[in-house]
Amino acid sequence: MNSFELINRSGLAVETPSKPVRVLGIDLGTTNSTVAEVIWTPGEPPKCRTLELDQPTREGIYTSPLVPSVVTILADHQIWVGEGAKRLRTRPQEANLIPEVNLFYETKNDMGLRKSYFRALEPFNHASKIAGHILSFLKKAAMEAIGEDYKRLSVSVPASFQLNQRRDTLMGCQIDPPSPWYSILGAEPATYLCWKLKVTKAQGLSPSAKLLSPDIIV
Repeated sequence: MNSFELINRSGLAVETPSKPVRVLGIDLGTTNSTVAEVIWTPGEPPKCRTLELDQPTREGIYTSPLVPSVVTILADHQIWVGEGAKRLRTRPQEANLIPEVNLFYETKNDMGLRKSYFRALEPFNHASKIAGHILSFLKKAAMEAIGEDYKRLSVSVPASFQLNQRRDTLMGCQIDPPSPWYSILGAEPATYLCWKLKVTKAQGLSPSAKLLSPDIIV
């Protein structure tokens, strides 16, 4: 079983790529979000790194692997995501910011709920839409950081997320599709994959070694 079969659903045929594959993974967090890159070349161990992303602030561009999950709409209609928006949250009067109107933070806690931000503009009136703006920013910032296109993208969700919360995450992905192919990956299989790859490496095996039956990962 090769590396791609580890995350394949049981019974589906898997075609092993013959060329290097670049995949991005987004951790859409309540407080902070981040993007990881994995490059897999057939016959070689995967290469992983967390991307340093440029974020606008009033003091200039701030670069960090952590992107605060904060969104602001400024007076000139600019949409800021990340560090600049986080700093403005501490002094909202300077930019005339009002929570759930043009300032949004910790909205992941509202995923799956019927709650709407009724005072906000339509593109910002639900947690899934705020997630969409954050995901869109992360995708664009990641593209600028790597300078190349990617094949696939996965967005992780907490193990505790119920179906309605996972649905809202998917809705956020579809607002600005982050990739021609994307998936929602639960924390359980994500953690398991990390553990299995570590065990594989410790045993001196190639990640393409036959390790698992195909029905281990869902």
